[in-house]
Amino acid sequence: MLLPLALGACAGMGDGTQGRGSARPDLPFIGTVWAPDPAAPAAASARLRFHDDGRMSARGPCNRMFGRYQRGVDDLEGSLRFGGIGATRMACPAAVTDAEMDLIDGLLSARQALVDGNRLTIVTAEGGRLGFKAVDDETAPDPGSDMQ
Repeated sequence: MLLPLALGACAGMGDGTQGRGSARPDLPFIGTVWAPDPAAPAAASARLRFHDDGRMSARGPCNRMFGRYQRGVDDLEGSLRFGGIGATRMACPAAVTDAEMDLIDGLLSARQALVDGNRLTIVTAEGGRLGFKAVDDETAPDPGSDMQ
């Protein structure tokens, strides 16, 4: 069963995610597997991936999430908007479900995504910041392999 959380239009994408202070090269926004950082205990195993066709896929500790995103929607460096995010509805402990919903709510209010080395910062419309780090973990779920 799917829970539609938001609907919206999708448009063309641009990039513009160049790091400013990192000593290492920026990882690509698209294709990299990102994990929340610092990870809240209930969402520690969440994984997120942006695909080059405008899809986003994620796997939390309990549910799978998916949606559409667009880049370059305005003059803001690294601008990012989501056209909609949906999720499965598995029976999970309330703390886990709440953590996943907080992640979805943060993504839905995204206005900017900046990559600096192996870190991704998503800035929300309210000025909040969601931090992510790139993960290279063969045991981590691949959110893009089974979501279309």
